[in-house]
Amino acid sequence: MVAVVLGVLSAVAVVFLPVEAAFGDDPILRLRSFDAASGGPATTVGCGSALTGLQGGADTVTLYGIARDRACRDASTRRVLIAVAAGAIVVLLGSQSLAASSSRVEGARP
Repeated sequence: MVAVVLGVLSAVAVVFLPVEAAFGDDPILRLRSFDAASGGPATTVGCGSALTGLQGGADTVTLYGIARDRACRDASTRRVLIAVAAGAIVVLLGSQSLAASSSRVEGARP
């Protein structure tokens, strides 16, 4: 039971860590020369938590904003998948140790 709680808590903690994304190599930024309102030169952005990065930005109309939103969404998706995997590993390891300890206790009885 403790393993399940620790797994869920670790997954939630990883999801709420800030996400940072780099999008300098995004192919859509090659079109900046055609965009009259091209964004700034910074191609690294802080996206907030993984949950806010998954929502995306519907108010972006520049190529820079579209590339930024896509990079944040991709980084947030990776972070959520990592959180789920880390939580599952903690739950599995805890369940395995619980099963091993219960089999040792049963084997020790005459």
